[in-house]
Amino acid sequence: MEKLSSIGQFEWLRNRILSKSAPDKPVVHVCMTGCRAYGSASVRDALADEVTHQGLSDTVEIRSTGCHGFCAKAPVIAIDPLGIQYQEVTPADAGEIVALTLKKNQLIERLAYRDPTSKAPVYYLNQIPFYAKQEKRVLQRCGRIDPTRVEDYIAAGGYQAIVKALTKMNPEQVIEEGRAAGIGGRGGAGVPTGLK
Repeated sequence: MEKLSSIGQFEWLRNRILSKSAPDKPVVHVCMTGCRAYGSASVRDALADEVTHQGLSDTVEIRSTGCHGFCAKAPVIAIDPLGIQYQEVTPADAGEIVALTLKKNQLIERLAYRDPTSKAPVYYLNQIPFYAKQEKRVLQRCGRIDPTRVEDYIAAGGYQAIVKALTKMNPEQVIEEGRAAGIGGRGGAGVPTGLK
């Protein structure tokens, strides 16, 4: 990535990144943290191979991501914009996922979460009880961006707080924002950040 020397250049870069992304483009998010111990790297590679083999490399993105949160069902993948989550995925499932779900919008029952009481398949992340009472704040984009690609972070709104601090706030306002946030240091003493 090119070196940036101004806020204007940063905004230009962010707009360029956003212009290249289509909101309706299918993205398969493959957890590469805890799921890696259960073979998610092989799942990611198999999905990438199948996307190429089935002629979808220009229209589908396979993205390595952080944790989706449901480690007990690893490897976990999510498919957006459909909102689908599959669990305990193996490399052998890749062909079917691409041929059925990505090409035909068909759901694969054996990869779906099972409701513990009714045993009914649950395909959509927002309907899985495990996630129902969770509200991600700090890790809101975890499981959706590739932590090794700063472009993903920028496209998701990364660095906007520093842009605001540098362009719209004076030093006193920045300090007050830190105090109002109530966050503390991580060095053990927990000194409020606004006092530092």
